[in-house]
Amino acid sequence: MRRWTILIMVAMSLALATAPAAAKKPDPPDPPPPPELAEVTMSLVEGADGLAGVLDMKVEESRGGVVEYLADGTGGSSPADLVLRFEGSQEHHSGLATLEPNDCDLAPLYEGIFWLQRDRNGELAAVVWHFDMNVSWNMGRKGCSWVVNERYTISSVDDRGLPEEQQLTYTNGVVSGTFNLHLYDADADEPHVDLGRTYMEFELTLPTIDG
Repeated sequence: MRRWTILIMVAMSLALATAPAAAKKPDPPDPPPPPELAEVTMSLVEGADGLAGVLDMKVEESRGGVVEYLADGTGGSSPADLVLRFEGSQEHHSGLATLEPNDCDLAPLYEGIFWLQRDRNGELAAVVWHFDMNVSWNMGRKGCSWVVNERYTISSVDDRGLPEEQQLTYTNGVVSGTFNLHLYDADADEPHVDLGRTYMEFELTLPTIDG
Protein backbone atom coordinates (compact mmCIF):
# COMPACT_ATOMS: atom_id res chain seq x y z
CA MET A 1 0.00 0.00 0.00
CA ARG A 2 2.84 2.37 0.88
CA ARG A 3 4.42 1.66 -2.50
CA TRP A 4 1.21 2.66 -4.32
CA THR A 5 0.98 5.85 -2.26
CA ILE A 6 4.53 6.81 -3.23
CA LEU A 7 3.85 6.10 -6.90
CA ILE A 8 0.69 8.22 -6.86
CA MET A 9 2.54 11.13 -5.21
CA VAL A 10 5.35 10.91 -7.78
CA ALA A 11 2.81 10.89 -10.65
CA MET A 12 1.06 13.94 -9.21
CA SER A 13 4.38 15.79 -8.87
CA LEU A 14 5.27 15.04 -12.49
CA ALA A 15 1.84 16.21 -13.65
CA LEU A 16 2.21 19.48 -11.79
CA ALA A 17 5.72 19.97 -13.12
CA THR A 18 4.66 19.50 -16.73
CA ALA A 19 1.30 21.38 -16.52
CA PRO A 20 1.27 24.57 -18.58
CA ALA A 21 1.60 27.77 -16.62
CA ALA A 22 -1.60 29.71 -16.08
CA ALA A 23 -2.19 32.11 -18.91
CA LYS A 24 -1.13 35.63 -18.05
CA LYS A 25 -3.90 38.15 -18.35
CA PRO A 26 -3.02 40.45 -21.25
CA ASP A 27 -2.29 44.07 -20.49
CA PRO A 28 -5.07 46.45 -21.44
CA PRO A 29 -4.49 48.24 -24.75
CA ASP A 30 -2.92 51.65 -24.62
CA PRO A 31 -5.43 54.48 -24.92
CA PRO A 32 -5.47 56.12 -28.35
CA PRO A 33 -3.30 59.22 -28.62
CA PRO A 34 -5.13 62.53 -28.34
CA PRO A 35 -6.16 63.94 -31.71
CA GLU A 36 -4.02 66.54 -33.40
CA LEU A 37 -5.64 69.96 -33.12
CA ALA A 38 -5.39 72.99 -35.38
CA GLU A 39 -6.66 76.47 -34.59
CA VAL A 40 -8.95 77.67 -37.37
CA THR A 41 -9.90 81.33 -37.66
CA MET A 42 -12.67 82.67 -39.89
CA SER A 43 -13.70 86.27 -40.39
CA LEU A 44 -16.27 88.05 -42.53
CA VAL A 45 -15.39 89.90 -45.70
CA GLU A 46 -17.05 93.28 -46.06
CA GLY A 47 -20.19 93.16 -48.18
CA ALA A 48 -20.28 89.35 -48.49
CA ASP A 49 -22.14 86.53 -46.81
CA GLY A 50 -19.86 84.25 -44.82
CA LEU A 51 -18.74 82.69 -41.53
CA ALA A 52 -16.76 84.01 -38.57
CA GLY A 53 -15.29 82.49 -35.43
CA VAL A 54 -12.27 80.75 -33.92
CA LEU A 55 -12.30 76.96 -33.47
CA ASP A 56 -9.87 74.31 -32.30
CA MET A 57 -10.42 71.51 -34.82
CA LYS A 58 -9.36 67.86 -34.83
CA VAL A 59 -7.13 66.92 -37.79
CA GLU A 60 -7.38 63.49 -39.42
CA GLU A 61 -5.41 62.40 -42.50
CA SER A 62 -6.25 59.32 -44.56
CA ARG A 63 -3.71 57.12 -46.32
CA GLY A 64 -4.87 58.61 -49.61
CA GLY A 65 -3.81 62.07 -48.50
CA VAL A 66 -7.29 63.47 -47.80
CA VAL A 67 -7.26 65.66 -44.66
CA GLU A 68 -10.36 66.40 -42.58
CA TYR A 69 -10.83 69.06 -39.91
CA LEU A 70 -13.64 68.60 -37.39
CA ALA A 71 -15.00 70.64 -34.49
CA ASP A 72 -17.81 69.00 -32.51
CA GLY A 73 -17.02 69.72 -28.87
CA THR A 74 -15.23 66.39 -28.32
CA GLY A 75 -11.56 65.33 -28.18
CA GLY A 76 -10.47 68.83 -27.21
CA SER A 77 -12.17 70.43 -30.21
CA SER A 78 -14.42 73.47 -29.91
CA PRO A 79 -18.21 73.40 -29.98
CA ALA A 80 -19.46 74.24 -33.46
CA ASP A 81 -20.50 77.82 -32.62
CA LEU A 82 -20.04 80.45 -35.35
CA VAL A 83 -21.38 83.71 -36.71
CA LEU A 84 -23.30 83.31 -39.96
CA ARG A 85 -24.09 86.11 -42.38
CA PHE A 86 -26.66 84.75 -44.85
CA GLU A 87 -28.45 86.94 -47.39
CA GLY A 88 -27.37 90.01 -45.42
CA SER A 89 -28.67 88.83 -42.04
CA GLN A 90 -25.93 88.26 -39.44
CA GLU A 91 -26.40 86.13 -36.29
CA HIS A 92 -24.42 83.97 -33.88
CA HIS A 93 -25.50 80.33 -33.96
CA SER A 94 -24.79 77.45 -31.59
CA GLY A 95 -23.91 73.94 -32.63
CA LEU A 96 -26.49 72.56 -30.19
CA ALA A 97 -29.33 74.94 -29.40
CA THR A 98 -31.78 72.97 -27.25
CA LEU A 99 -32.30 69.60 -25.61
CA GLU A 100 -35.98 68.84 -25.07
CA PRO A 101 -37.96 66.79 -24.42
CA ASN A 102 -35.51 64.61 -22.51
CA ASP A 103 -37.27 61.54 -21.10
CA CYS A 104 -33.99 59.99 -19.95
CA ASP A 105 -32.42 63.04 -18.28
CA LEU A 106 -29.12 62.47 -20.09
CA ALA A 107 -26.64 64.84 -21.65
CA PRO A 108 -26.61 64.93 -25.47
CA LEU A 109 -24.30 62.58 -27.37
CA TYR A 110 -24.53 64.45 -30.65
CA GLU A 111 -23.30 67.99 -31.01
CA GLY A 112 -23.33 70.28 -33.98
CA ILE A 113 -20.40 69.85 -36.34
CA PHE A 114 -18.19 72.15 -38.38
CA TRP A 115 -16.20 70.20 -40.97
CA LEU A 116 -13.62 71.02 -43.63
CA GLN A 117 -12.02 68.70 -46.14
CA ARG A 118 -8.80 69.09 -48.12
CA ASP A 119 -8.33 66.71 -51.03
CA ARG A 120 -5.17 64.78 -51.86
CA ASN A 121 -3.94 67.71 -53.97
CA GLY A 122 -4.19 70.08 -51.00
CA GLU A 123 -7.23 71.91 -52.35
CA LEU A 124 -10.15 72.83 -50.10
CA ALA A 125 -12.88 70.42 -51.24
CA ALA A 126 -15.84 70.88 -48.87
CA VAL A 127 -17.21 72.99 -46.01
CA VAL A 128 -20.16 71.75 -43.92
CA TRP A 129 -21.74 73.14 -40.73
CA HIS A 130 -24.59 71.53 -38.73
CA PHE A 131 -25.99 74.04 -36.22
CA ASP A 132 -29.01 75.13 -34.16
CA MET A 133 -29.71 71.48 -33.50
CA ASN A 134 -32.65 70.27 -31.41
CA VAL A 135 -31.93 66.77 -30.15
CA SER A 136 -33.45 64.64 -27.41
CA TRP A 137 -33.24 61.36 -25.58
CA ASN A 138 -36.44 59.34 -25.80
CA MET A 139 -37.39 56.28 -23.78
CA GLY A 140 -38.47 53.28 -25.84
CA ARG A 141 -39.02 49.58 -25.36
CA LYS A 142 -35.29 48.94 -25.75
CA GLY A 143 -34.18 51.78 -23.51
CA CYS A 144 -33.01 55.30 -24.26
CA SER A 145 -32.20 56.44 -27.77
CA TRP A 146 -31.40 59.90 -29.09
CA VAL A 147 -33.03 61.56 -32.06
CA VAL A 148 -32.47 64.73 -34.07
CA ASN A 149 -35.68 66.76 -34.00
CA GLU A 150 -34.40 69.72 -36.00
CA ARG A 151 -31.14 70.77 -37.62
CA TYR A 152 -29.86 73.51 -39.91
CA THR A 153 -27.01 72.79 -42.31
CA ILE A 154 -25.00 75.13 -44.49
CA SER A 155 -22.63 73.50 -46.96
CA SER A 156 -20.57 74.25 -50.01
CA VAL A 157 -22.31 73.19 -53.21
CA ASP A 158 -20.72 70.51 -55.37
CA ASP A 159 -18.85 72.17 -58.23
CA ARG A 160 -20.54 70.06 -60.91
CA GLY A 161 -22.92 72.21 -62.89
CA LEU A 162 -21.75 75.49 -61.34
CA PRO A 163 -20.09 78.19 -63.41
CA GLU A 164 -16.41 78.54 -62.63
CA GLU A 165 -16.83 81.86 -60.82
CA GLN A 166 -19.24 80.22 -58.30
CA GLN A 167 -17.16 77.13 -57.50
CA LEU A 168 -15.46 76.58 -54.14
CA THR A 169 -11.96 78.09 -53.99
CA TYR A 170 -9.42 78.97 -51.33
CA THR A 171 -7.04 81.63 -52.57
CA ASN A 172 -4.85 84.07 -50.63
CA GLY A 173 -6.55 83.07 -47.39
CA VAL A 174 -10.12 83.67 -48.64
CA VAL A 175 -12.76 80.99 -49.15
CA SER A 176 -15.34 81.72 -51.83
CA GLY A 177 -18.08 79.75 -53.52
CA THR A 178 -21.77 78.88 -53.57
CA PHE A 179 -23.32 77.59 -50.33
CA ASN A 180 -26.70 76.00 -49.65
CA LEU A 181 -28.79 76.42 -46.46
CA HIS A 182 -30.89 73.39 -45.53
CA LEU A 183 -33.42 72.67 -42.75
CA TYR A 184 -34.28 69.24 -41.37
CA ASP A 185 -37.51 69.14 -39.31
CA ALA A 186 -38.52 65.65 -38.19
CA ASP A 187 -42.11 66.73 -37.41
CA ALA A 188 -42.83 68.34 -40.79
CA ASP A 189 -44.71 66.60 -43.59
CA GLU A 190 -41.66 67.23 -45.74
CA PRO A 191 -38.72 67.06 -43.29
CA HIS A 192 -36.02 68.21 -45.75
CA VAL A 193 -36.31 71.81 -46.96
CA ASP A 194 -33.76 73.80 -48.96
CA LEU A 195 -33.82 77.42 -47.79
CA GLY A 196 -31.80 78.86 -50.64
CA ARG A 197 -28.31 79.41 -51.98
CA THR A 198 -25.93 82.29 -51.56
CA TYR A 199 -22.44 83.18 -52.74
CA MET A 200 -20.13 83.43 -49.73
CA GLU A 201 -16.67 84.83 -49.08
CA PHE A 202 -14.81 84.67 -45.77
CA GLU A 203 -11.24 84.72 -44.61
CA LEU A 204 -9.89 81.38 -43.38
CA THR A 205 -6.65 80.85 -41.47
CA LEU A 206 -5.82 77.15 -41.42
CA PRO A 207 -2.14 76.37 -40.73
CA THR A 208 -1.99 73.20 -42.82
CA ILE A 209 -3.57 74.72 -45.93
CA ASP A 210 -1.40 77.07 -47.92
CA GLY A 211 -3.88 79.43 -49.46
